[in-house]
Amino acid sequence: MAHRLTTSDGVDLNYSCEGEGSPVLLLHGLGSRGEDWRPQIDALSASHQVITVDMRGHGSSQIPTHGYDLHRFAADAREVLDALNVHQAHVVGLSMGGGVAFALAVDSPERVRSLCIVNSGPSSMPPNLKFRLFIWMRRIMARLYKPGDAAPKIAERLFPGDDADMQDKRAQFIDQLKGMDATAYRKSLNAVLDFHVADRIAGLHMPTLFVASEFDYTPPEAKQRFADMMPNARLEVVKGAHHALPIEAPEKFNPLLKALLVEAEGA
Repeated sequence: MAHRLTTSDGVDLNYSCEGEGSPVLLLHGLGSRGEDWRPQIDALSASHQVITVDMRGHGSSQIPTHGYDLHRFAADAREVLDALNVHQAHVVGLSMGGGVAFALAVDSPERVRSLCIVNSGPSSMPPNLKFRLFIWMRRIMARLYKPGDAAPKIAERLFPGDDADMQDKRAQFIDQLKGMDATAYRKSLNAVLDFHVADRIAGLHMPTLFVASEFDYTPPEAKQRFADMMPNARLEVVKGAHHALPIEAPEKFNPLLKALLVEAEGA
């Protein structure tokens, strides 16, 4: 069911909650929305309380002028949990949502039962010159073009292939990005690119799974470096997959997530 919440800094958020059981909080990526987790909602809601949030500036949430910071996004998610009387949840984040998940974990570790970080990490600090140039280009492109202008090219990278399913996913992604406010997109992107909490993750002891697609923007080795910094983390690499793994190939992602939930709940 869809719900509305006004945050402590006055922003109207859209969120949903389906199913009963141990809570699972799903945090979407840049330009996305909570409903894009539908394959995971359907797979988990028979056994779990599945919570999704449209981040500020995304989906059906308000487009404010302020608060575009991953720690503020994490605070928004925490306020959603409070509204649902959820003290602790398994937290799953894709891309930007992975950063939000880490922000929530370092700011409020008692609220996080386990972490599933998909094609993301606790820092966007560039490890080399090539990635520094990539980040610089992302910032420039976001200033010069509206989100919808670049949507077809991004969609080709996220959902390659000529089969009908990939074509439908590309079309949906393009329509969604064309409808996003350009300023909210740019501010959210900059929040992702400026995010860094890697120096705080060594103290996180909750079960953590990094899921890396073979053809993500950054290689699996980058995620392994972060996993090695945490006492209870491991990495799974999904062959043949791309950045938006949970949407592109839920049949590959969902079993990994379910296994983590079983592991964390048995600990």
